[in-house]
Amino acid sequence: MSRLSEKEYLSMVGKIVNGKRLPDAIYLHKSAFENEDFQMRDFLSARISSIKEKEFTWNIIKIFRREFKISFLYYPDFFSSAYPELHSSVVLDLADGTYHKRNYENSPNPPILHRKETFILPDHPSVSLFREVTREGELAGLYNDVKSIGFRKNWQNLIASKGYELVNGRLVRLMKNE
Repeated sequence: MSRLSEKEYLSMVGKIVNGKRLPDAIYLHKSAFENEDFQMRDFLSARISSIKEKEFTWNIIKIFRREFKISFLYYPDFFSSAYPELHSSVVLDLADGTYHKRNYENSPNPPILHRKETFILPDHPSVSLFREVTREGELAGLYNDVKSIGFRKNWQNLIASKGYELVNGRLVRLMKNE
C-alpha cells in the first residue's frame, strides 16, 4: 500500500478511533500509533521510512484531516513534563514526498502540548496522571480560551494571570499579599 490517493487517505483518516481530535488534525503518540489497528499505519510507516533524514526522531504524529500531509513532532519530555515543549518537526507532503524540518530547540517561545491523555491509548499507565494535570488546568480556568495557549509564553502568562505558578509541572496557587 505504498501509493494511496488523497481521497483514500482522507477516507482512512475518518476511521481513526484514538488520538487528540481537532478540526484539522488528529494527533497520536507513537505508542498509540504503533498499537492502533488501522489500515493507514502501514502506509504511514512506509512514508516514514522514505524520509532520507537520518537524524529523524518523533513521538507524536499529526495526521491532517483535510490535507494530504502528515507531521512528525518530537517532544522529548512528553512523559516527564506536564506541558512538554516541541523540539522539532518534520512535515511530509504525501502527494510528492517532499518534506521540511523545523527545529524549536532554541526557540524562546516553542509550541507546547496540553491534554496529553488524549494522545495515548485509554489503557496507558500514564492516563490517570495526565487527566489529573488536565483537570487542574480546567479548574483553574486555563482552557477557557484554547486559541491562546499553544505556546510557552502565552501559557506562562495565562497561568500567572489566573494566580498560579507551575511547580514540578503542577499548578500551585500563588499567595496573595494581604
